[in-house]
Parts: sequence; C-alpha cells; structure tokens
Amino acid sequence: MKIAIVGQGYVGLSLAIAAGNAGFEITGYDTNKDLVNDLNAGQSHIEGISNEGLIALSHYVATNKIEDISECDLVVIAVPTPLDAQRKPDLRALESACENVAKTLNRKALIINESTSFPGTLRDF
Repeated sequence: MKIAIVGQGYVGLSLAIAAGNAGFEITGYDTNKDLVNDLNAGQSHIEGISNEGLIALSHYVATNKIEDISECDLVVIAVPTPLDAQRKPDLRALESACENVAKTLNRKALIINESTSFPGTLRDF
C-alpha cells in the first residue's frame, strides 16, 4: 500500500515514521522545499524523531511535488489549523491541501484528516 502524508510537521512526520516502520511505502509531502531537502538528507526537525531513525526508514521519501502522491492508496492530511483572533480554526491550509489532493489523485483513495482541530470543526466543511 502506498501512503501519502500531506504535511511533515510534528503530526505528519510522526505518522510517516510509524507507517514506514510498519513496512508501508510512504511519500511525505510538504510545501517547504528546505524542509523536504532536510528530511531526505536524514535531518529531523521534530523532537523525539532522531536523525538515525529517519535515515533508517527505507520506505520513506519527502517531496514538495504534489504530483508525487498521485498513485497513493491512502492520503493523510496533517496540516496546521491554528486558531485565529476570534479563536476559530483557520482552515485555509486544510482547504488548500484538500483541493490539491483532489486534483492530483489518479485513483480512488481513502483520505483522512489528522489536522489538529476540535471535534465538529469539519462537520460543515
């Protein structure tokens, strides 16, 4: 099974490591090119994920090219949903991720949102 994790922050990279360690083929997508380069060089930016653990993960590749996820069977979206000044979640990154995933996938796939937001946030999204 090919799995894409959209967003390589603390949630996304942690999921990528866990799924990769379980033997799945993982594509970690992030828009930050410098972060992608660091991850592919084995440099973790997340406390609790060692550089050695990242280097040892043979089924993981980071990319900033959304088309690299087009053949994935499962897509996990793990992008930030910070609270705005009115304490409402800012869903712009999530909306952009959803649009990009929808335009890119070439097959039916399970899509899961793992963005940090409180229950019910996406009910009408």
